[in-house]
Amino acid sequence: MIREDAVKIGINFLSSGKAKRLVVVYQNSIKEKILGWPSNYSPVLEQALEDLGLKKHQILVLEVPKVHPIALNEAKAVLSGLSNTGVGKAILLCEGFHTRRSLWAYRRIGLPLGLVIIPYLLFMRYQNDNWWSNVYGVGELFQESIKLVLLCPPRAYSGEEPSQRIALPITTPRSE
Repeated sequence: MIREDAVKIGINFLSSGKAKRLVVVYQNSIKEKILGWPSNYSPVLEQALEDLGLKKHQILVLEVPKVHPIALNEAKAVLSGLSNTGVGKAILLCEGFHTRRSLWAYRRIGLPLGLVIIPYLLFMRYQNDNWWSNVYGVGELFQESIKLVLLCPPRAYSGEEPSQRIALPITTPRSE
């Protein structure tokens, strides 16, 4: 789902000269198909963005698979596409506490490609100055913290080579 408020922030980046292109990323899952969505949602999004006043050269719509770990696989798909276009910096617009995990994943993939990732936080269901008084804020803090620990365990912050920093559990059958 693409939030209109997020798109408007991206449009403001374009109009202020802080960005040259708006990259909209959406997840497409064959197993979790959304009723009423076309199988190829990209042209629908592109048209909606043009209807908001953007020109074709200002828009890049990327479909990414919904494969776990989602944040890391999304970052791989998006940044491999962006690195071929000559982009050196990208503003990562994320919602609330999800930003930490997405930023880790995008920087993890972007650094070897020479891409600088700049975070921009968006608070939609709660405010950043009183998230602790909102059930969504507290719930998201715990949920995203657990996901962050699972995606990048503490050893990920050590001085190891970047290729060794992510340690996801892999189960392999034992031979006896």
